[in-house]
Amino acid sequence: MFFTQKNYYTSDTLYSIEVGMFTTNWWIGQGFALIGLIFIVIGLQQKNRRNLLWLQTISAAFITVGFFFLGEASIIVLGIIVVLQSIFSLILSYVTLRSKVDLILRLCVGAFFVAILVGTNIYLSQSFSVVGALSIVVGISMIAMLLQRKAAQIRKMMVFTQTLCIILYLLVFSPVNIIISGLRLASAVIGIVRLDLFSRLNFRLDSL
Repeated sequence: MFFTQKNYYTSDTLYSIEVGMFTTNWWIGQGFALIGLIFIVIGLQQKNRRNLLWLQTISAAFITVGFFFLGEASIIVLGIIVVLQSIFSLILSYVTLRSKVDLILRLCVGAFFVAILVGTNIYLSQSFSVVGALSIVVGISMIAMLLQRKAAQIRKMMVFTQTLCIILYLLVFSPVNIIISGLRLASAVIGIVRLDLFSRLNFRLDSL
């Protein structure tokens, strides 16, 4: 995609945006993605789940704004869903609920966001494209990731979701987002090793 083209978000042509590699909109999109990268790299090194979710939410918001400049409807929907799910998970981290109530609430909200993601993609006629289908898979995996109660679990699922994201961003050719997902993947792995594996190792050594 080395040329400028018009990409319409819906079949009704509600609005259009000029996209393409090295256009102004393309560079703006990469800029927002770069800001989002800074927040998530810091977030993945947090041991506290609440701090991680705060930084994840801010990161997702910046990256989603960048998606609008790429002109790919299914990825925009994915970004919005991830931001909303991040906000919900953040709010829930401040609320104390019974274990069963907490689980049911998380599952219901997760199912609701999945339904919105799938339904919106079908409405936009994106579900039968490779990008649309992969966006749905990525969205579901991210929703599942954000439903986790522990930072360690989020980091583990981040490895899987970011691998899928790299493939998705390769399809829409967004270099900065590819780099972001690669660095998020690396940060998640580093976090797993530094915060999870080393802490377990130190605990075992202390218990000897």
